[in-house]
Amino acid sequence: MLRVTLPLVTPGVLGAAIFVFAEMLGSFAAALVLGLPSRYYVITTAIYQLIQQYRQRSRSRPPWACRCLP
Repeated sequence: MLRVTLPLVTPGVLGAAIFVFAEMLGSFAAALVLGLPSRYYVITTAIYQLIQQYRQRSRSRPPWACRCLP
């Protein structure tokens, strides 16, 4: 069953993932522009803030050091 079903389903799943990613980017832009100046956080802007904080903390280390150093 997996030999037939999985190859047939894969293009649909990848297409849906691309569509969802594109929709997410659209909603993220609106939440970022409207929400961050007034400090109104939704899950996408909270993730964005966490990523920005992580980049600021790890700016002194080179990118390859993230996996090598604790």
